[in-house]
Amino acid sequence: IEALTFHIVMSGALLGIAIGLAVGFPLAVAVHEGGHLLMVLCLGFHCRSYVLGPLEISRGGVHWNRKWSLVHYGGLVHFEADEEVSLRRFAVVLAAGPLANLLVGVLIRYVWQIALLPLMHRGHVTVGPMVVDMIALMNLGMVCNILPFVHRGRLSDGAQLLLLMKLARKV
Repeated sequence: IEALTFHIVMSGALLGIAIGLAVGFPLAVAVHEGGHLLMVLCLGFHCRSYVLGPLEISRGGVHWNRKWSLVHYGGLVHFEADEEVSLRRFAVVLAAGPLANLLVGVLIRYVWQIALLPLMHRGHVTVGPMVVDMIALMNLGMVCNILPFVHRGRLSDGAQLLLLMKLARKV
């Protein structure tokens, strides 16, 4: 009976992790790219395209076009500026993605600890703790994009910031 109980508990935990990953990763990418996009728009840049997984939304003249592509697996915000972009403004756009993930990850954990966990103990909330934890962890994990690295030929936000700092020293 103890082995059966352990198996049921582990199956539930694995299911919670799987659901958390399936929901958490796309959500974390959406929050990350949304942070970049929000800052692009706040700073008055022109968004040329927004990619989130297989969905690409791009500007064609005055209209926005949607297309599905299996080439993309993460996210991307492609933007342009009318005038010469200051390195500081570009750095703010780069930092906005990881900052958005940090804020959302901390907010999810805070809401879970303060509001939902006590309700779950009383039987009012049935959302699995593993699912909420995985969503929060995925958002907090995306903060690592601030570290400088290259993956599949694409520079992380941190690698781009590092290049900006090197460029700023030369100017």
